[in-house]
Amino acid sequence: MLTTGSQFLLEEASLSLAGVDNLSNFIRGNFLTLLPGSGEPTRDFRAVKQDELNTQTSGNLSISLLADQSFGLESGAAVLYKGISVGHVTSSHLAGEKVKINLLIDSQYRELIRSQNKFYIASSVSANFDAAGLDVKVPPLQHLLTGSISFYSAGSNKIHNEYPLYSSKELAQLAQFDGANKQVLTLLSPNLPPVSSGTPLYYRNLPVGQVLDYQLGHSGMEVKVLIEKQFSHLINKDTVFWNHSGVEIDAGLSGVKVNAEPYLEYFPAVLPLIPYPELRTKPVVSTSCTTIKMPLASLVR
Repeated sequence: MLTTGSQFLLEEASLSLAGVDNLSNFIRGNFLTLLPGSGEPTRDFRAVKQDELNTQTSGNLSISLLADQSFGLESGAAVLYKGISVGHVTSSHLAGEKVKINLLIDSQYRELIRSQNKFYIASSVSANFDAAGLDVKVPPLQHLLTGSISFYSAGSNKIHNEYPLYSSKELAQLAQFDGANKQVLTLLSPNLPPVSSGTPLYYRNLPVGQVLDYQLGHSGMEVKVLIEKQFSHLINKDTVFWNHSGVEIDAGLSGVKVNAEPYLEYFPAVLPLIPYPELRTKPVVSTSCTTIKMPLASLVR
C-alpha cells in the first residue's frame, strides 16, 4: 500500500460562516487517511488537503484571481454563474502588491472558464436610484456573510491561470480585455485643483484610475493621472475631465462624521446630455507618445 501512487489525505476540521466540516475533528483532532495507489514502494509522502486532491483526481479546474484586496472572501466562499454555484474559494494570500484568490471550479462547469471571463464580487449590497425609483439588491444571507464571486463567460476556450477580480458588476462590465497598456495623461489647469497623489479617478462613479503626481508647468499646473489598461478604451481626444468635490456624511450613535474628499471624474464627449457645453477640450500631444495634455476644468457638479 505504501507506493509512489498512494497519497495521505489530511482530514481537517473547518468552522466558518459557510458551515462546519468534520465536526468530530474538533474533539479528536486532525488525522490522515491513506488513499492506496500503485507504483514502486516508498516511504516518502506529502500529505494533501481535500481541495488539492479534488484538483488532481476529479478533473476540477484550479484558477486564480488578482485583486487589490481580499474583499472579506473566506475559504469556501461560493463561485456563482447566473446564481448557480459552480465552484468555491480555496485560499487567498498576498502576491506582491496584490491579493491572489485561488478558486476551484467543478469539473462539469469548467467549460464556462474562457479567455475573456470577467469575475466580480457578488456579495455586496448595491443600490441604484434613477427616475424609476430606488432599486436595492441584497444577496442571499449566506453569500452576504461569507462572500461570493460571480462572472461573465466570454472569449475563446483558452483558459488563463489568472484573471482580474473587480469590486462590482458595473466595473466588470466596463472593463475591456483588448485595451491598450496603462495610459498616463497630463491634465492642464490654471490653478492646482484640490487633489493629491492617489486621488481616485472616476468614470460614472466607477474607479478607473488615480492621480500620480502634479507639478507647475509653463502654462499652469500639470496633473498626471493613470488610467488602468482595462479602461483605456474610454479615453479619446474629446474626453472631458473635471474636479469633483465628494462629501460623505456618516451619522450614528457616536456622532456625525463628515468626510469631504475631492476626486476627478470624466466623460467622453461623445456621450449625450453633457451638462457642461462651455467646456472645450484642446488636446496637445507631447513628445512622449504615452502622454496627452488636456485641460482640467475645476467645476463641481
